[in-house]
Amino acid sequence: MKQPDTVALEVSFTQSAAQRKNILKAAFSGQLVPQDPNDEPANVLLERIRAERAERGKQPKVRKTKQQKEIAAMVSKLIDVLAEAGDWLPAQEAFRRCGVADGAQTEQLEALYAELRALDKAGRLAVEPVTDTQGRKLRDRLKLLAA
Repeated sequence: MKQPDTVALEVSFTQSAAQRKNILKAAFSGQLVPQDPNDEPANVLLERIRAERAERGKQPKVRKTKQQKEIAAMVSKLIDVLAEAGDWLPAQEAFRRCGVADGAQTEQLEALYAELRALDKAGRLAVEPVTDTQGRKLRDRLKLLAA
């Protein structure tokens, strides 16, 4: 036999689910807030969006040569930044000096990491972890080695 509290909870859950459905139905039918008569109907808006997408699809794609040039300049700058430092440099500082900051594009970061891997593979990069007193890694520091 069910406890009275359990029955009351089940009734409450059932009522809550029904109320949630009613609220969603009212929301999607535009009954929860006053409607602006100047707003275009949803079907007109959707048709306009479809037409704009179709038009964009017909236009030629814009080449990203400017962005690619910026990335190439940033990567070549990495070697200059490390050479200029002459000694150990925190990786974050090297990235900052190369123009990579918060909000940098993924392509920029990938290009910079690819250059770091290439320098490491060529034996021209030393990477040293910086740890706290308990041995936990805090960050890396970089140093350009002689060719």
